[in-house]
Amino acid sequence: MFQTMRIKVLFIFISLLVVCPTHGQDSYVSPKIEEYIDFIDDCHTSPVDYVMGLFDRYDVVILGERDHRDTTQYDLIEQIMSDPRFIDQVGLIMTEVGVYNMAGTVDCIVNASYASDREFETALWDAYQNLDYTPLWENTNFHQYLCSVYRINKRLPTEKKLHISCTDVPFSWHQTEGLTHEQFQDFLHIWDYKDIVMGNNALTELYKLFDGPDPRKKALIIFNSPHSFLTGPNSRPAPYAGQIIAERFPGRVANVAINWAKRRNGYRGLTQNGKWDAAFAACGNKSIGFDLAGTPFGEDRFDLRPGYFKKRLEYKEVYTGFIFYKPVGEWVFGIGIPNMADAGFVDELARRDSEIWSGETMSSPEERAEIYDYYARTRSFRIPDLSGQTSFIEKIDRQISRYYKSGVRKGETE
Repeated sequence: MFQTMRIKVLFIFISLLVVCPTHGQDSYVSPKIEEYIDFIDDCHTSPVDYVMGLFDRYDVVILGERDHRDTTQYDLIEQIMSDPRFIDQVGLIMTEVGVYNMAGTVDCIVNASYASDREFETALWDAYQNLDYTPLWENTNFHQYLCSVYRINKRLPTEKKLHISCTDVPFSWHQTEGLTHEQFQDFLHIWDYKDIVMGNNALTELYKLFDGPDPRKKALIIFNSPHSFLTGPNSRPAPYAGQIIAERFPGRVANVAINWAKRRNGYRGLTQNGKWDAAFAACGNKSIGFDLAGTPFGEDRFDLRPGYFKKRLEYKEVYTGFIFYKPVGEWVFGIGIPNMADAGFVDELARRDSEIWSGETMSSPEERAEIYDYYARTRSFRIPDLSGQTSFIEKIDRQISRYYKSGVRKGETE
């Protein structure tokens, strides 16, 4: 057993040198994470298999998306959507991103036939310009997601194609002529009740699915946390979107958290101050999915965003399941929309970004070009590269390192 634990620690040095650069070969795993490591060792359910297993027990599965900008989680989502079991069983995918009034348009686009992929990209861009009430949804992964659905659908017969819907607050840029910055700010007060709107929009689509002709009466929903919570704090003026859906369909809804890091005005640390990530690191950052109830993970206090819940809640009370897919250091954030070669959109984008969103007047062609470049230029980066976040990787090192101390062997106390 001692040799096994030693091998685990050595694996950490190979796979996470950026996180744990100072450990020597005489470091041992803290007893505090032994039961977590044992559970991970015994769990062999891949994230895709876990989600499909949930669909055997539930009609609706809500994925708790991590940082909106992370593209790696959408690699996993594409794996789920392209699985033959998913195609056979699941008739609808819903997302937080995208205004609800554009839902039918984007579904038609990803289900249509085109003479070429270029023709699809043109149709998608025409819709994408108006998909959000921000000047333009600049996170690359949502464009990635829509293209993934199209690629999957392209090879499927009509009755097997995937259908999609957006759930966010309705808004139309076509109706904003003369709109002032102050009027737009008044509209944004709807954010206080965003979850109610999203939850009810999702319910509308679920009723259509359950009562409609598609024999696949299952739905996947992708909501950023905390919109994916199935329970809410008493102090909040409105319930969460996931909570609304679960209360309308009791016993039919599950939610799954994808591993994250804690955030509040920037990244603050790892889940359980590094305990979970340290355990997964000891197991080679194994990608698995599992129910939280009956596990040491489920018994831990929910700590995603401190202050969200006044009363103490355990993870199993907020989420049905958990997926570990890539440690924080491997997340890749993407900004910029590919194939956005539309010079005619420069002035409109500047109007949205400066005059309506920021309340500024932009007159310089150079300034307009700079705004356009921000949205059109695709680039990727990782958390340590974020402005003001260079110390976060050092915090990761400290949080994980405390579970690997010299001279501590399995079964011994610290």
